[in-house]
Amino acid sequence: LWFIDRAGSDLPVWDQWWAEFETVIVRLADDSLSLYHLAEQHNEHRLFFQRLSTYALVTLSGRWEPRDELVVSAFVRAAGLLIVFLALARHQSPRIQGILLGLLTLLGALPVGVFNLLSGFQMQFFVAEPLTVLALAFLFLGPLNVERLAIACALLLLALLNMATPV
Repeated sequence: LWFIDRAGSDLPVWDQWWAEFETVIVRLADDSLSLYHLAEQHNEHRLFFQRLSTYALVTLSGRWEPRDELVVSAFVRAAGLLIVFLALARHQSPRIQGILLGLLTLLGALPVGVFNLLSGFQMQFFVAEPLTVLALAFLFLGPLNVERLAIACALLLLALLNMATPV
């Protein structure tokens, strides 16, 4: 949140104009937005959760503010890293848990690169990452049975609906 306060922009970035404004905001304004539009492909991605977040923010606030998306994105990032921590720290020693927590904290605080906290348009990565780690945890951290396989496949499907590249 400190990064956002100091360096966040009120302007949309990158494909936000086409993937959010054109797909969600314009259709919301002319009352033609549907579930299909939220899951519609953008380049090689499906940005379902990003668009759903945009829809929710616009519905709640009555305006499109990319800076608000930065704040939501930061909370989604923190929650996602917490999920990754909980999945990976199970049955680890306190020392290993501390190291993992430190590494995930550093990863989450990086303001550069693909996982850019200063872009509310990166939430798709922040959602796909914990879903993918949880899917791997269901597949490899315990006996594999039909239920665990089904849950892992459902988590991967949700991740793919959101963003194919990181998965």
